[in-house]
Amino acid sequence: MRNLTLIVFLVSLTACQHSVIDDVVDTNLESLASKQSETMQTVIDKKNEWKAKDISNYSFVWQNSCFCMREYTQPIKVHVSNGIIVEANYLDNGNKVGTEVKESIKTYDQIFALLEKYVGNAAKTSINYDDKWAVPKSIFIDRDERMADEEITLSLRDFKVL
Repeated sequence: MRNLTLIVFLVSLTACQHSVIDDVVDTNLESLASKQSETMQTVIDKKNEWKAKDISNYSFVWQNSCFCMREYTQPIKVHVSNGIIVEANYLDNGNKVGTEVKESIKTYDQIFALLEKYVGNAAKTSINYDDKWAVPKSIFIDRDERMADEEITLSLRDFKVL
């Protein structure tokens, strides 16, 4: 009889523990989904604010942080005219960037498209916006915590309307 009582006690204890663990997991998943939803809503809101300003001629400094060649990680002054990157020069010496580097740079419309693509599906995101212009100032997106070097880390500064 003691063995039966002990078995019933252990089974009920185990059932309680699973219930508590399940509740914690469910709460964490709901919190994560809510946080990602709020982040995506912020992206959409900021994109709409940006679009409403109807700015197609501007400049800013782009800096990518990655484990890649130096040409890609240096600060670059970007000039956008009619929504197209027309000039990109290294900030330190004024030299034009190469074609491949220039093609890796995004306009703000393209940056918002990138955010819409990754924010809802990423493992981690952090985006800071310029309050006046509604454009991102810094972006960190870790698409998959299990992978190395696939993160997107951008610093965007010195935005000016031309």
